[in-house]
Amino acid sequence: MKPASFLIPALLVLVVVSCSKNNSSSKPSLSIQSMNTTVEPGGILDVKLKFTNGGNLSGANFLAIRVRLNTIPLPSVITPSGSDTVITTIPDFPGQQSGVFDYTMPYQGYLTTGNTTNDTLMFKFAAITNSGVSSDTISSSPVIIVNQ
Repeated sequence: MKPASFLIPALLVLVVVSCSKNNSSSKPSLSIQSMNTTVEPGGILDVKLKFTNGGNLSGANFLAIRVRLNTIPLPSVITPSGSDTVITTIPDFPGQQSGVFDYTMPYQGYLTTGNTTNDTLMFKFAAITNSGVSSDTISSSPVIIVNQ
């Protein structure tokens, strides 16, 4: 038998093994445990996020991205308040591999545009560890911001 007939299957196995996704347990995980879907004037958006692999999340970056779902665009003189992406540090959870933390956002200054029309938003959340490993991005249900 020719040596080349063994070489091709061996190379194929090597490529498949080296290109397989690393399913390491070091990848953090986030999920939405609960959240309010309507925010009245003066209220707050309150999202309870469940995390796993907290050892890697202590001091990591948490990202919240606001996505405006309304089909009527804002008038050019009104710009949404603040940036659509908020980056903050996740608090330390010494020795915890899982748990829950709250993400809150005030109505005034971020959720409302100062407009009198109700607004519908969705949020995307992710975490990035200090070593650059990111969680999957999760999306919220639509959130109605009541403007009166």
